[in-house]
Amino acid sequence: MRTLPGPIMAVISACLCSSALCGATIRFSHVETDKTLVPRGSSFILRMAAVGEGVPVRSYRVRTPYKVTAEHVPPGFRHEGGYAVFAGTDGAILDNAEYDLDKTQGAVAVEINTAGFPEGVNYLVAFAHNRPGGGSHVLDYRNIRLDVGPDTVKVRVLGGSDAGARDPVEFTLPHGTVQAGQPLTCGVRLAGATDRA
Repeated sequence: MRTLPGPIMAVISACLCSSALCGATIRFSHVETDKTLVPRGSSFILRMAAVGEGVPVRSYRVRTPYKVTAEHVPPGFRHEGGYAVFAGTDGAILDNAEYDLDKTQGAVAVEINTAGFPEGVNYLVAFAHNRPGGGSHVLDYRNIRLDVGPDTVKVRVLGGSDAGARDPVEFTLPHGTVQAGQPLTCGVRLAGATDRA
């Protein structure tokens, strides 16, 4: 069975871990970048803030929404569970801790280097969630599209769990492109009861 690529996994993960099922919500209040176009190999700042209702926002996480091999992990990321995960040993970006460039309470800002991303369309997904911690996994997410050219990288924050089918309007798959409105049949196989985004 093939692993689903791109933002499809983030959408499926968010549906399986829906906060509506556990009576609590976490919602991003903003996700933005300081630049929308950067020279290839340079950095941009990703700023995020979220609020929780009935559950605390404990950390943020940035990773690829699709699995990558260890040799395709960009600088500043590490290989965890097959994904390229930004930051420290557990991938958690804590408010006002290591990696957080924004020292105000309730928001984080991290520097993402574009070096090591291959030419073409690449995606990252940013999560705000109640991890580390027990109980139901409550989260919100936003997809980030990196259009990597020979000299520049176009950075775009896409819609998330409350954006419906507006963004992205197409998925690039290993066998081709699926435009909005075209049917896509896919299967989902969970490896275990403790799987999470």
